[in-house]
Amino acid sequence: MFNYNKIYLVLATVASVNLFYDFLPKPALFFLGGILFILASAAYGDKAAPKSSLIVKISFGAIFVLGIAALVGAIFFYLFSLNELAIITSLIIIFWLTRGFELKKLRLASASAPPLGQLIYYILAGLLICTAYKFQSSELIESPWKELPCLYLSIFFIATVVLILLLSKKSDKNALGLHFFIFFSIAAFIYSLGYGFDQFVHEATQKYILEYGTISPKPFQYIGLYSINIFLHQITALPIETLNKFLLPVLTIFIAPIGYYCLKKKGLIKSSLPVLALLLLPLSVFIVTTPQGVANLFLLVLIFCAMTRTYLVATRYVLVIVFAILFIHPITGIISLIYLALLKLRFKKIIFLTGVLALPLAFFTLSFKLGGRVGLHFKFVESFKNYFDLLALGGIQQNYNLWLDLFYLARSLILPIIIIVSIWTARRYKKQVSQYPLYLFWAATLSFFLTSVFIDFYYLINYEQKNYPERIFYISLLFLAPYLIFAVQKICSRLTSPLCQGEVRGGLIYKTFFVLLFAFLITSNFYLTYPRSDNYQNDKGKNITVWMTRAVNKIKSDAGENDYVVLTDQAVSTAALRVDGFKKYYKTPLGEIFYYPIPTGGPLYHEFLNLIYNNAGYRAVESARTLTGAKRV
Repeated sequence: MFNYNKIYLVLATVASVNLFYDFLPKPALFFLGGILFILASAAYGDKAAPKSSLIVKISFGAIFVLGIAALVGAIFFYLFSLNELAIITSLIIIFWLTRGFELKKLRLASASAPPLGQLIYYILAGLLICTAYKFQSSELIESPWKELPCLYLSIFFIATVVLILLLSKKSDKNALGLHFFIFFSIAAFIYSLGYGFDQFVHEATQKYILEYGTISPKPFQYIGLYSINIFLHQITALPIETLNKFLLPVLTIFIAPIGYYCLKKKGLIKSSLPVLALLLLPLSVFIVTTPQGVANLFLLVLIFCAMTRTYLVATRYVLVIVFAILFIHPITGIISLIYLALLKLRFKKIIFLTGVLALPLAFFTLSFKLGGRVGLHFKFVESFKNYFDLLALGGIQQNYNLWLDLFYLARSLILPIIIIVSIWTARRYKKQVSQYPLYLFWAATLSFFLTSVFIDFYYLINYEQKNYPERIFYISLLFLAPYLIFAVQKICSRLTSPLCQGEVRGGLIYKTFFVLLFAFLITSNFYLTYPRSDNYQNDKGKNITVWMTRAVNKIKSDAGENDYVVLTDQAVSTAALRVDGFKKYYKTPLGEIFYYPIPTGGPLYHEFLNLIYNNAGYRAVESARTLTGAKRV
């Protein structure tokens, strides 16, 4: 008879020995590590949600296992180094917390022919995924919608309609999770070398830590995500590049089952259909694996888990999630700590006030630390304008393209409606639903205004100075998620009530309208979540190309053994990070300077801007040479 303890210990021992001797082929390690991760996830998930389906157990357990990896890795990083011992320690702790699991609980439901609606959905979902994979590109991409076939959105809309009809009759949490993956994975598929620029900085840092165990100076932020990726890389042989692209889109699969289980256990929803309302929120941070995105996803898990007074799961689970968030990203981490304090401690008003002030004070301290002076200003009117710009996202436009006009009209209206409906639902049903997420929404909103009005991010380049307040804004919306889902459940209940059913024809019309409108809103948000190049918005290409990596290699080849620096744009600098990591720094009176410009206001980037916009020409080149001492520029 198979025994969980024995199987886990054998697999973990083989994986641990392989850390030192590297004797397993990568496919074998991937298979072994995958089984180990799924087993451990199911085992802890059985403790968190004992009377639930396998996908729910794996969802709870996977987040917990990754939380343990984040915590242990961060502790080792700060006290020693993030080395093989950290991986082994994580495996030991995971075993200790999951020991005794009965493998018979992994029994799958008996196989049977799927209903027609379920079969149609999975065929459409497979078509969407295969199409996205087929049309990946390593060229400069203005928008993924210019790479995908014109019928892609139509197929997604039809798949969403089928899924809504399916979930109205049966809570298929596997299909629900798959739809979340499709929604958030387009960038990971289409941008073959990766989307955005931040992820390449994180990728280079992870590779450096993987090789040397540490990095200097040791940052407080991001180490949680680095620990997760390094843990998964070491036990599964998945490349850091692959994890950096797909980790967060894959993790979004787990959000739907966790949200469904928690809210159903609380009695707020009856089926998994209302959980689709999460796809109406502005969650573009989930399309690429960054510390902010992973931290926000963990926060969403925390919000769902804390919706019941018993938290459904042990306090241990909640604590692991909170401190993992803190090590992944401090902005979301501080808000998570405030939320935990509000749930657990007395003196609610003091905690609420602390929640309002914590982030502005943290940014105030950071500005003094990074810039050497206090960063304060007073921008009252601009802050409110920025808030309403974020709400309406540019206002209503008309460009005589029916579907895009409707998409952008939905964008202009949906967020204010979500906020109003969520707040009304929270207050209207305050005896049924916890008010703590609403308190954090107000605390984060006030924190947004205090930060925007008073904190001057002078140490950032101009176009990034609104970045941090906007992150607070989007985090605040996560606390409305339970109320939004509950509101959609109320609508569904109304549509299936005897009063609506009494008039068959009228009831059918209402239901059809709801299904089509819900699917349309999700499809419009699907389109708007990604970079766009249309008559309404022209996003700049945010990806590196194969030509950029070839240019970096050509420059390196031409320079030979000579020291050199390069004045170029953000994309080529990112390609250099992808090719060689943190290969070369120059010691200067201004501190160590990377040999390519990094667009955070550094000296080389300043010279590049002078070269491009101020016609500095040779003066910029000489300035870069004098600053770094490099022979070639």
